[in-house]
Amino acid sequence: MEQLKAGVTACAVLFALSTMAFGAPARADAAADIRALEDRFVAAFKAKDVDAIMKVYAPDQTLIVFDVVPPRQYVGAAAYRKDWQTFLGSFDGPS
Repeated sequence: MEQLKAGVTACAVLFALSTMAFGAPARADAAADIRALEDRFVAAFKAKDVDAIMKVYAPDQTLIVFDVVPPRQYVGAAAYRKDWQTFLGSFDGPS
């Protein structure tokens, strides 16, 4: 009986440790975080603020974006930033 208790206890401890080590970090309200990100992006878009828009994306060469219009692929944040600048520059309004 003592071996059974020890085995169950060991399994419980291992389960708890593995959950803490490998589990996803707890988020209080992931949906609220996503809404806040979307709100910041929309505000940046309306203001034609390329710096704020680019905060959503990876800041280096690891960024690869595919689009429906030519050139269809942008490799790196600098290339995608330039595309945003060209796109936003084609509209009247604040800059």
